[in-house]
Amino acid sequence: MPTPEFLDFDVERLARFDDARMSAALESEPALYINHLRIAKWLDGYATDREADDDADYARGLREIAAHLRQGDLLNAGLLLRRD
Repeated sequence: MPTPEFLDFDVERLARFDDARMSAALESEPALYINHLRIAKWLDGYATDREADDDADYARGLREIAAHLRQGDLLNAGLLLRRD
C-alpha cells in the first residue's frame, strides 16, 4: 500500500521526533494529527517558494512551524498546548 504524501518527510530534520509519539497521536487524535501533517506538507512547499524569493528567514520560520506540527507539539496533548 502506498504511503500518503503527507507522511513523506525527513524525521532526521526534526529535533524531537519520536515514532512512538507519532503512533500515539495517530491513535488518540487521528483526524487532527493528519490535518497537521497535511498543513506541514503545504508549509514546506510554501517555504521552498519563499527561499526562491530570497526570503530565507521567513522560510526557516515556516519550517519550524511545520516541524512542530509533525512532532505533534500542537495537538491537544502536545508539548506546546498541554496544560499541566
